[in-house]
Amino acid sequence: RYNSRMLAGLVADGVMDSAPAVDRAHRSLRQKPRAGELPWAVIVRFHEFVEKEKILQWAREKRNCKWEGNKARTHQDAGAEPTKRRAGPNRAKAMPHRRQIRPAAPYPAKP
Repeated sequence: RYNSRMLAGLVADGVMDSAPAVDRAHRSLRQKPRAGELPWAVIVRFHEFVEKEKILQWAREKRNCKWEGNKARTHQDAGAEPTKRRAGPNRAKAMPHRRQIRPAAPYPAKP
């Protein structure tokens, strides 16, 4: 309910008529932010794709969104395929670790 109200407040510019339907929403897993740190990220799953797209389009156009005096940023989830592509180089980085090769650069560097 809180997140639906927050989203309705963010899009009070007339983008949506009422608060969007949310299947689930929760804060990201991390420690409670200290003073001056970025606030918790809120992960939201919308019930309808159209509502999600409207909010993301509005956020891209507006850029500087504020809610109750705080900055609000929106990011779209990348999905499974781009995440797998980005994870590809991790296997190459893990190979020296598996073979117990200690990564090191010669010092001083030689040409």
